[in-house]
Amino acid sequence: MKDRSKFKLVSLVVLVAGLSISNQAAYSRGFGGGGFRGGGGGFDRGGGGGDFHGQGSVMHSGDEYKPPTTSGQSYQQNRSNDQQTRTSNYNNAEQTRTNNVNSAEQTRTNTNSVNSQTRTNNVNSAEQTRTNNVNSAEQTRTNNVNTATNHWNNSYTNNGSYYGGSGCCGGWGAAAGGLAAGVVLGASLNSMPAGYIPVTYNQQNYYYLNGSYYIPSSSGYTAVAPPIGVNIETLPSGYTTIYVKGNSQPYYYANGFYYGEKLGQYVVVSPPKGAMVPYLPQGYTTTTLNGVTNYQYAGVTYRPYYSSGELVYVVN
Repeated sequence: MKDRSKFKLVSLVVLVAGLSISNQAAYSRGFGGGGFRGGGGGFDRGGGGGDFHGQGSVMHSGDEYKPPTTSGQSYQQNRSNDQQTRTSNYNNAEQTRTNNVNSAEQTRTNTNSVNSQTRTNNVNSAEQTRTNNVNSAEQTRTNNVNTATNHWNNSYTNNGSYYGGSGCCGGWGAAAGGLAAGVVLGASLNSMPAGYIPVTYNQQNYYYLNGSYYIPSSSGYTAVAPPIGVNIETLPSGYTTIYVKGNSQPYYYANGFYYGEKLGQYVVVSPPKGAMVPYLPQGYTTTTLNGVTNYQYAGVTYRPYYSSGELVYVVN
């Protein structure tokens, strides 16, 4: 009895194992077309051998499972499109940056060019203005010279205001139209020559000799300019008579000094402004004023002037 029970139990285990193996084989072939098929009542559901196959509801071609591939291809395509978009955006940004740099550089170049041209124009304008000013000043100076020339011509030459005094040398005296010989101021003599005339003025003794004046000094006698107001009885030889416009009284010029007539004598006077004389004595000095050489003698300044083709000197 005990052995029989053991036999039944072993038979039952074998049967269960066989059914399990059969089910696994059926599952591996697929569910469609008789997935779980019980033949001959092997796994029946009461009656003569039915099946459990689901009518092919979970089945693909070839009786095997294949996962869909559409979603994987779409992902790959999307990834490729995203990469292309990023590359395009980067290229666009780089091109934009390059364009901005080029535009800024061109703007800077244009600005520098405009500034340089402006500076050049300003320099040229300033130079032109300076040239115009120089030309204008030169023209003004020329006009002034011409005006002065015409003035002196009209005032003196045309009006006949100058006359010779001694009847010598073309009506201008012994030294007409140049520089005459004479005693240089400051020159000394050991003794006075014969023929001098003593003159006293303001308690100072002078020695007059043919238009020159001397005073006693440690070296003998020194030539000096006479003081204004000194009187002499006779004019020096070679004197020149001059007239100044607006004054009918004649002046007498000799050796760089001017005389006027008073009570039958001749008195040393200040040089009349505008007086024109034919010569300057030795010992004059020169200075330059506005590009023109001027002459000085005995404290009086003269400017050169041509009158009727002759060089004369006009008191400033």
